[in-house]
Amino acid sequence: MTKKFNIVPFADLVHKIRYVRTPDNLVYATLLNRPATEKFVCQASFFVRVTGISPRSTLGSVEVSNAQLAALGFIPRKEVAQYVDADVVAVG
Repeated sequence: MTKKFNIVPFADLVHKIRYVRTPDNLVYATLLNRPATEKFVCQASFFVRVTGISPRSTLGSVEVSNAQLAALGFIPRKEVAQYVDADVVAVG
């Protein structure tokens, strides 16, 4: 098996966020598909508006686009190395 890295334009990536909503109307979220997980806190109404999740949701995960990620305050990278090994693809 050969291992190789492909350069994938950042615009083609989908980002996964795990979140929990607290009774004080805050969302604690973790961006999962980066080499080091990044965590952030925001108001629940803002998170619902940006991601499109249900306002009643208290726990879960959501996939977001680059535009949504930028709206949440993350600075997008131009390109990301993608590790390809057989049929498994991991973005890092």
